[in-house]
Amino acid sequence: MCHILSLPPDFGSAKLHTKRGQATTLGGGTEGWQSPEAILGEGATPASDVFSCGLVFFFVLTGGKHPFGDDEAKRARLMVRFASADPDDAEEVAEADAKVQKRVGAGLAGHDPEATELVAGMLRHAPSERPSAAEVLRSALLREALDAHTCPLSFEVMRDPVITADGQTYEREEIERWFATGKRSSPLTGKDLESTALLPNIALRNAIAEM
Repeated sequence: MCHILSLPPDFGSAKLHTKRGQATTLGGGTEGWQSPEAILGEGATPASDVFSCGLVFFFVLTGGKHPFGDDEAKRARLMVRFASADPDDAEEVAEADAKVQKRVGAGLAGHDPEATELVAGMLRHAPSERPSAAEVLRSALLREALDAHTCPLSFEVMRDPVITADGQTYEREEIERWFATGKRSSPLTGKDLESTALLPNIALRNAIAEM
């Protein structure tokens, strides 16, 4: 099962090699998911990972779409053209950014404006203009996703979510440990519970399994 917190460590730097030993990408990273600087072979930084993560966010939020297009050949050309914008030409960079932001806005129409703004920012051409990894982690987009799937006791994505008598959901092992200490109150509200019975949260468990 893949959790939203599971981040492949080589995502921003791995290359797929052919049988002849030739890399299939111009720079480091998985083709179609590289940052502009990775495409140009300029080396990866945390900002490069933020860009790649922005592509993944767009993919997830749109149900499988890519901001640079779904046709692989056309997408590759668009990404190279975007990467090739002259960083010393502010007008050229602004034009390149505007095109991407327009595609992001169209693709995420109907989503929370804050999510659209975050993804558009993550896909800026200049690494210095992208939000930091810490800012992304603090964003409402991730916070809401994590709040829905994370146990409030362990702060980890749940594997076996269960519902207590007051309707709150926890990881089974964590809430059973809470009750094992003799507590009969809610960890979140502090109020006494009518019982310590637990019900499986099947809907949430299935949702987590599909992440």
